[in-house]
Amino acid sequence: MPSYCGKGLRETPYGLVRMNESQQRDEETEVSYSCDDDTPCEQTLCETKRRRLLGAVAAGGALSLAGCTTILAEPQESQVRGRDAQFDVNYLREGTTLRLRGSETILEAGLEEGFELNYACKAGYCGQCLAKADSDASEAVHMAINDVGNLTDEAVSDGYFLPCTSQPRANFSFQSNLDQGEELAEYEEVDEEEEDVEEEDVTSFVTYIHDDEPTVIEFEGGVDALIDEDRNMLVAGEEEDLDIDYACRVGSCGQCMAKVSGDGSELVEMTANDYDPLDEEAVEEGWVLPCTGFPTDSFSMRTNVHDEFEDRE
Repeated sequence: MPSYCGKGLRETPYGLVRMNESQQRDEETEVSYSCDDDTPCEQTLCETKRRRLLGAVAAGGALSLAGCTTILAEPQESQVRGRDAQFDVNYLREGTTLRLRGSETILEAGLEEGFELNYACKAGYCGQCLAKADSDASEAVHMAINDVGNLTDEAVSDGYFLPCTSQPRANFSFQSNLDQGEELAEYEEVDEEEEDVEEEDVTSFVTYIHDDEPTVIEFEGGVDALIDEDRNMLVAGEEEDLDIDYACRVGSCGQCMAKVSGDGSELVEMTANDYDPLDEEAVEEGWVLPCTGFPTDSFSMRTNVHDEFEDRE
């Protein structure tokens, strides 16, 4: 027979019916109605999913719920993790230690006790309830949701957590009502898609083909450093006494046009390109503006080819 989160339900040919206490005791000898501690119940929302839905409501406004009207109701203890475990949680600011079940959030337990705890969304988004445990927060609590940018893994390991979405998993003490801006200022949100490149170790070599003569010029420090120094490819060429054509020096006239040995969008970062004929397709063919261009790799480049660019098909 299928298992259901709500005790006292039996599946019959006529649908679900509620059992009396005697029937429930008999039924419990055959099947467990409680969910696994770490596995959300299939029949209703677990605490984590319930809070995520609440967060969506808080962030996006009204939510239209058709059908079941009890989807946001507080889950029964059989529906959440750690229902049997109990832990001593010391609220340092309030000077009180509470014995909490593993199914209770730190915030709700404190509010029920009458503590004046800061909060707003109660769904792990705003960070207003920020607190700090006296140990690694990942070991002290199970934080179901953390959508606060600067509350990084490093910050959590230093003890910071969100009481509104955290359930205890050990005995610990913590300080509540912390200022998010001050406490998390040193932690920077990490973009997982951004590569961590040490630009000071980056060196590119550009071979200038000028008047049919090659000149190799070294660029040290990576693109950001070169931009800060304003050492673009035109300036670097002039440092080597190369007579490179130019007029505006700001990416508008196209007189300094050059062509690199590859996709210009991958080899050169142009901080400005207001020369209309130099469209995306032309850049991919290798046409670039040295006056606003900074190398991102090593390559060769033919200079003074504006007329060739204008005459291309």
